[in-house]
Amino acid sequence: MKFNYFPRGKVKAPKHVKPPEVVLKADIIKQLITSKEHITVIINLYKDAYFVHPIFGNVNTLRVFSFLNAHTNHHLKIIKAIM
Repeated sequence: MKFNYFPRGKVKAPKHVKPPEVVLKADIIKQLITSKEHITVIINLYKDAYFVHPIFGNVNTLRVFSFLNAHTNHHLKIIKAIM
């Protein structure tokens, strides 16, 4: 499966990943720093490593950056629509 885009409204985020009602700038910055650290970890994983996504199944290190790109773009579109 290719990760070109995520259609909006098809799948609802589980409760444990939904943001709080109020999102602070400091929290966003902290999450971005953590995300960058995680990407460094992913880059250094062996090529057969993977994570299990509840919808997309096994996403290995060869596909993870395509997944992250599509997922990030999906959220950026939502943010633009809200603003």
